Amino acid sequence: MGVRASRALDDALHRRLLARSARSGRGRVRELPRVPAARAVALDRGAGGDLALRVVARRQRRDGEEDRVPRRDARALRRARRGGQRARRARGVRRVRRMARTPATGLDNSRAATPKVSLSNDLTYQLTVTSGDGCEATDKVSVKVLKQVKVPNAFSPNNDGINDKWEIQYLDSYPGCTIDVFNRYGQTVFNSVGYERPWDGTFKGTPLPVGTYYWVIHPKNGREPITGSVTIIR
Repeated sequence: MGVRASRALDDALHRRLLARSARSGRGRVRELPRVPAARAVALDRGAGGDLALRVVARRQRRDGEEDRVPRRDARALRRARRGGQRARRARGVRRVRRMARTPATGLDNSRAATPKVSLSNDLTYQLTVTSGDGCEATDKVSVKVLKQVKVPNAFSPNNDGINDKWEIQYLDSYPGCTIDVFNRYGQTVFNSVGYERPWDGTFKGTPLPVGTYYWVIHPKNGREPITGSVTIIR
């Protein structure tokens, strides 16, 4: 059977339902939640004789208006009975009407969603997006240019303040790079991950003799290893 109520179930209703179930001997009350007044309640007896309380959302009733479940809630109940779910489009998502990047330097199309960039130096762009209703949002994106490493072929570590260290241009753009330097016998005399401290021509604190040394640099970041030689001059 079904009973509908327009206000919250109070303690008396709970007691009456429990007593009624006990007297009938045909089942038990499975669930008796307390619900707010702005809800619709239905009491059903299942196939096994159990009493079950079903609660559905209902909007506030106006004077002279009949109690009823809104269509949206009724559809939700039907979906729940079928055990299915229906995907809904997210609310508050607006279409993008226009986007622009400034400056337009190096861009093939500053208003495209995925423009191609061609730069010779690092640059930061500001992106402005405008929605269909005129709302704007801005953000910044920085482009890091990985330049070709320039390795000198000689340096003179004699503490005169001129070319005392093996300064490799643009290698600081590759923080994960590895550098290995070998003598003519294949012994490693210098190695480093990253190049924050340029090589000063020493091995374990001792100055190396004048001569040619061979190096291998792995820039990483998708770049191929490069090799060459460097001469220590004193």
